Amino acid sequence: MSTERLLDEDIWSDDSEEEEDNRWRDSRLRIVKRETEVDANQTLLPNGMVNISSVNVTNSSNVRFGPTIVNVTHSENTETVRGFPHSLVFVFKITTTTERISIYFVLLLFTFCISIGIYYNIVVATSYENLDPSPHEWNITRKMWMARDVNNSKPVMMEPLRPVVIQHSVTHECHTFIQCAAAMLEIQKTFITNEHQDTPYNFFIGNDGRVYEGRGWGLQGSHSDQFDPCAVSIGFIGDYREEIKGYTAVSDKQLDTTLKLLQYGVDVGHLHPDYVVFGAKDYKSSASPGSNLYNAIQKWDHYDHKHQYSNLICEQIQFLKNKDELQNGTLEWYVTRNMWGAEPFGGFDSALEYEPLRLVFIQNTGIDGCWDFDACSLTLRTLQASYNHEGENLPYNFIIGKDGRVYESRGWHTDGGRSGPYGLCSISIGFFGEYSNSEYDAHVKTAQINKLGLILEDGVRQGHVDPTYVVVTARDMLAENSPGVSLYNAIQNLQHYSLKYQNMTCDKIYSSHENT
Repeated sequence: MSTERLLDEDIWSDDSEEEEDNRWRDSRLRIVKRETEVDANQTLLPNGMVNISSVNVTNSSNVRFGPTIVNVTHSENTETVRGFPHSLVFVFKITTTTERISIYFVLLLFTFCISIGIYYNIVVATSYENLDPSPHEWNITRKMWMARDVNNSKPVMMEPLRPVVIQHSVTHECHTFIQCAAAMLEIQKTFITNEHQDTPYNFFIGNDGRVYEGRGWGLQGSHSDQFDPCAVSIGFIGDYREEIKGYTAVSDKQLDTTLKLLQYGVDVGHLHPDYVVFGAKDYKSSASPGSNLYNAIQKWDHYDHKHQYSNLICEQIQFLKNKDELQNGTLEWYVTRNMWGAEPFGGFDSALEYEPLRLVFIQNTGIDGCWDFDACSLTLRTLQASYNHEGENLPYNFIIGKDGRVYESRGWHTDGGRSGPYGLCSISIGFFGEYSNSEYDAHVKTAQINKLGLILEDGVRQGHVDPTYVVVTARDMLAENSPGVSLYNAIQNLQHYSLKYQNMTCDKIYSSHENT
């Protein structure tokens, strides 16, 4: 049998202290009396402690249990003491102050984390998906994406430009203005830190279908030594290699925006109406712009399907008048006077009376060879300045560099100036270098011999050279030591090499040919 302690309306409110003590004693006596009626099997609490299982109190909030006044309220059978649930009061009784502070901190941290999670997963995510506060529908300037000022870009060679080079950034995708602006800032930061220069491309295409201005119009990119001075470079944000897992797939919106950008370039004069598009992989060993994007740009009308431009240099493209000049492929290896920066000079002796020419005169220049366009162009300008100082012009009709290109010197229709009495009936071709054993690299390059054949074929096609032309050297006709041994041996192996015109004048060469 349970023991229930009832304090029947023992409400101590505002009585005097003495009356309150008397009531306490009377109450205690009643409790002790009731304890004697407890079942014998029930164990009493030690030290006279009283176990109160329930207390019913009406019309009072402050009740005195022994020497302590306790605030008690009753609500749906749940007791609260001093405003705390009974379960928490129990926790407070069995824990120390330090433990309670730790519990407070854990509960606070848990609540904070839940709130942050809700905010970013619901509020922020919804904002990114539904709110894209772009400052322009499709054309985002540097100011709009808050680009840093970097003033180390060079101006392009000459506008309007023809080549448009497409690449990809190999970075994470971005599908909103906020994401793409952040991506642009990260790309710029990387290049400033590692390369000490601005973003590599003139323009970027975001996955949101917008154009993000990189270096912009009129400035060189830094994506290719070959085309930096004369091309517009466009980088698509993402990695479009279908060979990798999770590759970026180009969207119609991105492609349409790119074509809109290119048309704008044509309209304002930055791009030539006959501009040509190709990928980075078309002119160098690269996977860019990725197979997915590469397949897409090949469907454009302006794509260079014949790969006529990818082997050219900017100087050749700069002076290209129209696409018809590319049909015979000569611009891949032929460099005009304008291209290498020749100064104008007149007074050439005409060779028109002997065209088509039957004699091809080969020599070496006697100066160091050159291995690329810039070096060969500089050598030609220096050599021309030296001859002009003496009142003469640069000799030879054409000069072949060790880079495998033919450089126009005096060109067709003129005396080459180095063939002696054969100047009016021969084409004079010089090879950069000495081709002697003392030269660092005396070997003749296969590309040089091939280009000799190409320039002669072009001369035959244009009517400047007779199809039955004969190749000779200054060593054969003028008793000179030119060309050097290695070049001389190479010339002797040519199909058109012959000494049948040796010791003959121009008139005899042509009269003998008429008699045969």
